[in-house]
Amino acid sequence: MEGQYGPEWPSEEKVKRREMVAPEARYIFVRQSSNAITTQNIMKQDSRLEFTHEACNEDRLIGFVHYRFVLEEDVPVVYVYELQMESSAQGKGLGKFLMELVELIACKFPQIGLEKNYEILCKAFESEAKSILEEGN
Repeated sequence: MEGQYGPEWPSEEKVKRREMVAPEARYIFVRQSSNAITTQNIMKQDSRLEFTHEACNEDRLIGFVHYRFVLEEDVPVVYVYELQMESSAQGKGLGKFLMELVELIACKFPQIGLEKNYEILCKAFESEAKSILEEGN
C-alpha cells in the first residue's frame, strides 16, 4: 500500500488500519483453491511397489474488496475503500467483477479538506441520489 500513497503512507497506515476493523466495514474475499490428488510411490522391503493417494487442498487469498454503506445528506451510498488483487490475478476481469458485485449489492440492499494522492470516485444508483450529487458539482 505504501507505493499507492507515497510519502503520506506513515500517517495513512493508522487511518487504514482503523477503517479496516470498523463495525461498518464489509468485505468480499477472493480465494483460489486447488484440489489435487498426489500419488506417492513407496518401495516395500519385499520389493513390491505400493501407491498411496492423498488429497491436497490448497486455499489462498488472492484479492479483496473493502466497502462500506453510509448516508450522505440522507442518501444511501456505498464507498469502496480498497480493491486489491494479487499480481497473478490482475488483468483477468476479477477487479471489474468485484466492482460490479458491490454495485449489485448496493442496488439490492441500500443500507446505509486535505489534498491526497488518490481520487474518490462516486457512482449514483438512484435517480434522486444522482440529481443531489449533480447539484453539488
